[in-house]
Amino acid sequence: MIERGCLNAALQVCFAALLSALLLTPSGLVSAQTVNDRDIPDQDDEEERRRREKAAEDARKLPVADDVTFQDILKDPDNLELNLRYAKTQIARGELKGASATLERILLINPDQPQIRLYYAIVLYRLDNTDEAERELRALQAMELPSEVAAEVDGFLSEIALRRQRLRFVLGVTFGGYFDDNKTAGSKTGQQLVVGALGDLAEADKDHDDFGLLGVASISMRYDLGLQDKHQIIGSASHYISEQATQETFNTQSLSAEGGLELNFPRFTFTPTAFTQSTFLSRERYFRGWGVAGALSVPIDGDLTLNVDGRYTNEKFNGISESSSAVLRSGHSHDYEIGLDYVINPSNRLSLSYHQKFKRARRVFYQYVSGEAELAHTLLLGGGHYVLNSLSFEKRLYSGPDEAVSAERRKDQVTRYRLTYGMPVSTMIGDYIFPDIPSSRLTRTAFGGWVLNLTGEAYSQKSNLVTYDYRNWRGQALLSKRFEF
Repeated sequence: MIERGCLNAALQVCFAALLSALLLTPSGLVSAQTVNDRDIPDQDDEEERRRREKAAEDARKLPVADDVTFQDILKDPDNLELNLRYAKTQIARGELKGASATLERILLINPDQPQIRLYYAIVLYRLDNTDEAERELRALQAMELPSEVAAEVDGFLSEIALRRQRLRFVLGVTFGGYFDDNKTAGSKTGQQLVVGALGDLAEADKDHDDFGLLGVASISMRYDLGLQDKHQIIGSASHYISEQATQETFNTQSLSAEGGLELNFPRFTFTPTAFTQSTFLSRERYFRGWGVAGALSVPIDGDLTLNVDGRYTNEKFNGISESSSAVLRSGHSHDYEIGLDYVINPSNRLSLSYHQKFKRARRVFYQYVSGEAELAHTLLLGGGHYVLNSLSFEKRLYSGPDEAVSAERRKDQVTRYRLTYGMPVSTMIGDYIFPDIPSSRLTRTAFGGWVLNLTGEAYSQKSNLVTYDYRNWRGQALLSKRFEF
């Protein structure tokens, strides 16, 4: 049986990746020596979300009993069971066009096979052949089907109707909690530099752990312009809020909005956008920014995609109670990123990227140039379960010294590792609480569509100045759901 949770793994992985970037960015470094513009929650742009959705959708997999080759089919071409096993093997390898031909051949010989016809309809749907997929699903509706299969048929017909809408919306909600073992980003030695001399940190600035609660609400839209190349108007907005248990100076809110065009051409997709963002720390407006961005996605072959992004941001920081000098960070930044997405097989995807940032500010000791390399891996485990891994390394060089700290220019090296495990809530409840209830029935209850994400992160910042040398471990549990209409 094809579980809806498995077939929606693309959206779950996409959402988890977005949440990892948005919710795991260090957000609390507001003591005088550690405030920086990384405190602002990172907002993945709409193009990045779209790429992750597409890559994960390509990785959807149906169950495979064993590996069947084309040579096996040549030996016994009229064996329907062998042909079905071969079609499943093709699907698992991502050979959807070949699987479509195999399943069509089976149905020509024996059309009264509802499970095979459902496989065929799903393959057509994933090939974006919605007209033929709908025809097969309508044929299934005319048959006497088990209730679970009938529910899957109705679900896919609803998705086809949604895909055909010119105006589409996606609403996302997320809430959960997290723990940081060094929320205050206190230096590892408990010391700081003051005019080049070592001194002890104030108690409030030392290494302190803390719990927090967070919530995110987001909405995105797409409007098909009705042109042959399917150009679209896109837009999104989000509201992020986190509240600390004890370190209330790190309470954060962020509002963001972005809009633009998605221009689809035969050999590439280009997405120009404009955006704005406001961030509040400890109930005070800390940051306002606006800018423009462009993203280019170029499929190199069926498994490899080149992505190139650029972004300009005009940044205005305000002095707040915890950091009156934050206004000196105001300026602008240029971000450039190039990356490759490689689909190893339908269950495994690798992403390699390099990000260069040029930050300008009113004072040279807040200006820097950074380069960051990241390797990410997506693994679909089946049944809607997935694992996300990412490892990044960044080097940051500041333009000039902060004489109040040291006469030496600051140089940082940041290493970050993240691990996320995600699962449908309906699957978890079915496995541990109601094992006798079919999972497809649970997905039609209030539990359906909710995803549990468990994330761990190790963050290490090494600096030539002891003030900025620290580590942090974070654990996080989030519940999220998407509503499409």
